[in-house]
Amino acid sequence: MLTTSPVYDQQAAADMRKITYSFRGAFDKAYDDNVTFFTLDTSVLDGPDILQPMDNEVIQAWDKYEYTDYSGDVISFEYTREEDMPSSVVEAIATIRLENTDNFYTPNSGSAISDYILPKRPIRLFAGFGGNNLQQFVGLTEKMPKIDFVDKTAEFNARDFLSLVFDSELGSDVILENQRTDQILDYIFQLAGLLPDQYVLDQANNTIPFVYYESSDVIGNICRTLVEAELGRLFMDELGVIRFYTSDRLTNTPVYTLNNNNVVNIVNSEDDKIINSVTITSSVREVQAMQNVYTFTSSQDNPIIVKDGETAEFFFNFDDPVTTLDPITDYTFNANNDGTGTDVTDNVDVTSVYLFAQAVKLTFSNTGPYNAYLTTLLIDGTPAQVVKNIKYTATDPTSISNYGVIKYDIDNDFIQTNDNAESVAETIVNYYSEYGSIIDCDIKGNPALQIGDCVYVDIPNYTGNYNLTKIVNIFSDGGYSQRLTMRKARVETWFVLDTSILDGTDVLSI
Repeated sequence: MLTTSPVYDQQAAADMRKITYSFRGAFDKAYDDNVTFFTLDTSVLDGPDILQPMDNEVIQAWDKYEYTDYSGDVISFEYTREEDMPSSVVEAIATIRLENTDNFYTPNSGSAISDYILPKRPIRLFAGFGGNNLQQFVGLTEKMPKIDFVDKTAEFNARDFLSLVFDSELGSDVILENQRTDQILDYIFQLAGLLPDQYVLDQANNTIPFVYYESSDVIGNICRTLVEAELGRLFMDELGVIRFYTSDRLTNTPVYTLNNNNVVNIVNSEDDKIINSVTITSSVREVQAMQNVYTFTSSQDNPIIVKDGETAEFFFNFDDPVTTLDPITDYTFNANNDGTGTDVTDNVDVTSVYLFAQAVKLTFSNTGPYNAYLTTLLIDGTPAQVVKNIKYTATDPTSISNYGVIKYDIDNDFIQTNDNAESVAETIVNYYSEYGSIIDCDIKGNPALQIGDCVYVDIPNYTGNYNLTKIVNIFSDGGYSQRLTMRKARVETWFVLDTSILDGTDVLSI
């Protein structure tokens, strides 16, 4: 749960609750680098300084936009956080509906902000009780607003700032060796322009011998496969801090109780949430010793020629990614393409070598008086070759007998060991093989609840601990409703040979 004050907790638990909220936007994207944490007796109430959270977080870049309070125009707003099950990337979205009788939020209307009604405008949402509001969402509007000229409303859709990072391409090739998941995420986030103060990463359990990404790879896809291999969780929290949690963080110790006093309705999930057969496949690469990685064979149809007195660039592709190259010295050039002419190798130099992992770009300069045809070329390097293929299947025979085979396949090369594959597969089957493992619940809401929280459900037929996987908050017509999706808590660590203790707490998988 979010850190709260005793006053907030008292108001949240009261029979009569005064629901309060705030919507703030920085449509002009004005930036105030002098923003600091709010200081008692110094800062101005409702001024630019930020109320420091009790967790002592650092100020984020998106905290420093100059936000204006537009709460008076709010008709309704809704925000959702959802874990991408069974992998654990959490994204947040929001929809805000505003009164727009005066066309204040209509583009090109001549209003004070009409020139700034554009995509990717920073917004923040707060909610709570009796003015004790908690920050709930910080992100960017997605597209132009939906303007309803009949109802005189404007509707904005937004996503959290992590989505902006996720939508980006790397921009350059990445080769890493023997790095943990958190170290890879750190490298990628800094490549995306984030500062180390903008994210908090648990030390990961998974070390990957070789990682290669192309410049066009999308950051979100990379992060999802990394987190999936860890069974961890990556998300931007309500305060705007990007966090990576390992599976060790998942708890079955409840922080909140749901009972007849605060539950409005509770229902089973549908059958399509069941998974009772999981197959993991992975190809494990490791960097090898220096060896031949490319041998050139001259072609009569597509000769490689460097004309006299000129410089030319050529690309040569590798079968496997290559991390380093020996100096390029083993090559020959002839005056004839078939190799029968004068050897003109002494006239040609390699003046540039650029390694792209899957290819190399060589620049040749010909200082001689003859055209030079490449007839032989040997390149030595350290290739990252597939040394092992992993395939592991976990099943729940009882669930299969009841519902038939419901498969879920994971092809993830970041799962590097059989133990890792077994842990991921068995954990997913353990969570999802039973009908009723996932339930939906409408409750008397509390904005302090977070994805991953464990809650104790004390309702007939549903008694037990559950972890929250989706939270939908709706503020409309002065009311507040909250819908939770939760998964039966089964926090177990699978037994690992030579690591776990016999008769200890780790579970021997089937």
